Amino acid sequence: MTTNRTSKKQRPQPLPQMKSSTIPPLDLTSLFALIIGISTYPDMSGLRSLPGVKADVDSMKAFLEDMNAPSDRIHTIQNEEATSSAIYQALKDITKNKNIGRNDPILIYFAGHGAKADITSEGNFLSSVRMLCPYNFARRNDGVSLKDGTPNDDAAPGRNGAASENGITDAVLADILNDISRAKGNNITVIMDCCYSGYGTRGTVSLRSKANPRHVAESRSKVALCDKLKTMFQYSGVFSHTLLAGSGMEQPGNEKPDGGAFTKALIDVLKTLKKRNITYRELIENMEDLNDQYPQCVGNNQNRYLFSMQSNFREHDLYKVKLKKCGSSTSSSSPNNIPRDHQELVTYHLTVGTAYGITKESKFNVYTTMDTKKLPLGEFTVRNVTNYTTDLVLTTSSTTGKVFPQVAYASRTRLGNDFQITIPKELSYIEEFVQENLGKHRNISVTTVTGVIPKLTLVATSRNLVDFEVNNETCHKYEVTRLCRTVKCHTKRSSTINEVISVISGAADFFTHLDRFPTTSQYFGSERRNVFLRCYALEEGDIDDVHVMKHKDPAVDLITSDVLECPSVPEPLGFEVENRTNDSLYVALLYFDIGDLSIRLFYQPGTAKHGHVDPSIGPNGQLTIGYGSSGWRPQCFHPREGRPVDVGFLKLFVSTQWVDFSDIEQASPFDGYPRGRTSHSQPYISPNTPWDSISVPVVQRSAPATSRNSGHTDDDRERKIPPSNEETHRFMSGR
Repeated sequence: MTTNRTSKKQRPQPLPQMKSSTIPPLDLTSLFALIIGISTYPDMSGLRSLPGVKADVDSMKAFLEDMNAPSDRIHTIQNEEATSSAIYQALKDITKNKNIGRNDPILIYFAGHGAKADITSEGNFLSSVRMLCPYNFARRNDGVSLKDGTPNDDAAPGRNGAASENGITDAVLADILNDISRAKGNNITVIMDCCYSGYGTRGTVSLRSKANPRHVAESRSKVALCDKLKTMFQYSGVFSHTLLAGSGMEQPGNEKPDGGAFTKALIDVLKTLKKRNITYRELIENMEDLNDQYPQCVGNNQNRYLFSMQSNFREHDLYKVKLKKCGSSTSSSSPNNIPRDHQELVTYHLTVGTAYGITKESKFNVYTTMDTKKLPLGEFTVRNVTNYTTDLVLTTSSTTGKVFPQVAYASRTRLGNDFQITIPKELSYIEEFVQENLGKHRNISVTTVTGVIPKLTLVATSRNLVDFEVNNETCHKYEVTRLCRTVKCHTKRSSTINEVISVISGAADFFTHLDRFPTTSQYFGSERRNVFLRCYALEEGDIDDVHVMKHKDPAVDLITSDVLECPSVPEPLGFEVENRTNDSLYVALLYFDIGDLSIRLFYQPGTAKHGHVDPSIGPNGQLTIGYGSSGWRPQCFHPREGRPVDVGFLKLFVSTQWVDFSDIEQASPFDGYPRGRTSHSQPYISPNTPWDSISVPVVQRSAPATSRNSGHTDDDRERKIPPSNEETHRFMSGR
């Protein structure tokens, strides 16, 4: 039997994790800025002049001063002053500048030429290096860029510590930004208006010391390794800064006489803000469209407000929709007043679909503006849904005679299937407070059931405590049946009841997203799999004289039969996603912790307007997470103290078009913190190209494991040979 009870009693106040953050003002009074612009290059560089760069530098500096950024904290380096060593030194000086406080906003701006070198080895493995071109950039007469290590008195150290005229590579710049972030905090904004800039700050994350994190864990406690890894990588890679890149990693930047197209569009948006603030990704999304140039927002902190340490959390997930049909007319006609008996003829088109979790059961309210506190135009249901598109049809109008605009905003009021729970008789008073719609966006229908197996069962214990029983087949296989924490609940205290509702709400989000799978598996099918997730133990080591995390044993894949059996002694772990298709893929990797219902993001791509985001993996390519050049930190797992076994799930999403999976992330609902964030980005659409997902159980044991298999078959573990030191470099340049 299923019941859906709505109480007439006064409900508890809205949960803390559902509140939106207060928007901080756009405050640049403590900003430190380094502005680098190169408009003329010497003949030896083979690079043409960029007359618009001077306008870029002047307009960026003028904007900062207009926003009250102190002039003595704006440093400018231009043209012949901007040699590789001068740029390198100016960046290093930021780490030692005593006038820059911890978490003061730091802006690093570059306008000039960018370059790309394709690196090919005997194993036919192709990769690329992106670089900034300083004033003294040079290339060989045969058109091949100079190799790293070419002696020059006026060159910045290369990745291996030697001199280089190949420009300031992505790896070198990433190392410098890591150093700045460790010294000054990660309130760092990097803006690049040059070619190939979407990949401009990525590189293998180097470590400051050679202290082995595994030895720390062995000598102290299991928790020590996770703490050590968090400390080591807290200000590294994608966590060290936010990058606003003028173009994708394979794109040139457009140059105009009055400045770079990206810088001009960026500053045009910034000028409209005054003291109002928006997030980095909203800044990119609000820029005017640039012809064949797609600015990128890259970094873990892209949902932060500009030049701030504060992130944005929205109460509703809003999507821009376009009028497709109004009455008997199509969207090309002017909006009509629709009589109530013809309201089903109103159709809005939404450019997201099943890849975003939309189902035929989903419902939406549509608003004329982004203000969801105003009365909606009406309730809409899903009529047609593909992987990346949805048609919404009006079913209930707020008032008669409404004018339906060409562009509106849809907020999902019902996600899909009900989230079922069971509440015992001794806790029946809680039912009166179970709202019909819960979850971080209040769009998951929660029902109490009897006679069927629910996702979550509440259990009354002694001393007014409530326990939570998880009904998951994989968890039960490993004898994990309950969440790791309890909450107090008293019949006369609505505040404690609210804590129970918070956990139910978090569980609704948790299991809804964990169970997101397409109808047909395109990449993880049992008959033919062509995308593989692997996991490796990592250790510290030197690669090209840089101390980094690397494979401990590349032949041992810890994922066996789609289950990750963690080592009994915690080790740093890294992941590899291999793509054996001819598709470029977008990847999101998350960890669902059954113990406390938290969801952590292990990897996501950047963002861009209209979804023109650089793919995570090219055709027949690989992506490494926790080591290599992705910039994302390694992970470790261990059971909680007092629990012999813990179970979680790695959830890997792959898609042929960019999908925003960042909203899935949530802190534990036991902690009462904001559990997610939402953007308004939407992808460019081909309605039904594939997406897929797979869940990999992560089993963490206190006792030593009895055996460890090597993982996938030998065929699955074929590796392409990484680039050797005998490389050929193919050079391409533009702005």
